[in-house]
Amino acid sequence: MSRKDKFILIESFKYNNENLVELQRFDKRRKLLEHKTQAQLEEEWEREYYEHEIDDNQETDFLDENNQCRVSIGCYWEAGIRYECLDKAFFDENGRAFKHERYVNGCLECFVVHKFDKKGNHIAMLWYDGAGRLTSRLSYLIRNNRMLEEKCFGGNGHLCWTRCYVYNQNGQIIEQNTYKRKLLFYKIITGYDENNREITHQKFIHKDYIKKWNMNTRNLGFMLCTK
Repeated sequence: MSRKDKFILIESFKYNNENLVELQRFDKRRKLLEHKTQAQLEEEWEREYYEHEIDDNQETDFLDENNQCRVSIGCYWEAGIRYECLDKAFFDENGRAFKHERYVNGCLECFVVHKFDKKGNHIAMLWYDGAGRLTSRLSYLIRNNRMLEEKCFGGNGHLCWTRCYVYNQNGQIIEQNTYKRKLLFYKIITGYDENNREITHQKFIHKDYIKKWNMNTRNLGFMLCTK
């Protein structure tokens, strides 16, 4: 089996002048599940906008008097249910956000802590649940302002996955390769035109991991799995 056959294309996006003009999604047998043209996408976005227009207009975003905390108030929809949410971002003396808190329906749902090195590089993010338990951690390897490697650790400290970034000569990311136990299991390939504008964005999953891809929610939450 060739390297190409081991990977299954699950999502494909095409852009023109930075606008999404085509979307395709596939199942684990490489069968086309969904295909939307630019007209269909625009119609869908317009419909969603008008459905939630009232709630969108109620969203607010403001800083405290010391410019050290930004508060955003709004809502989001999930499975047809509306949730009230409040997000807080805390900033240090250098204007860097070092902590984010999210409250849903008045309760602290989770918070994230950001870590920086002496040069100001963002080197880690730590996720906690509402009870203050560490659920996951991301660490970053940055050189010359480029992200070279990203590692995800579970709340118990073990390595979940490692992602490596590949750049073109213009400094744009063209590949994101994610490994689990040295197996390349998830990859994203991005293409650009002669004007350095993104024109394609494709997601692939190794055939041995396709069963963990949620075809309904189309997310990769399994990547944070600690097992």
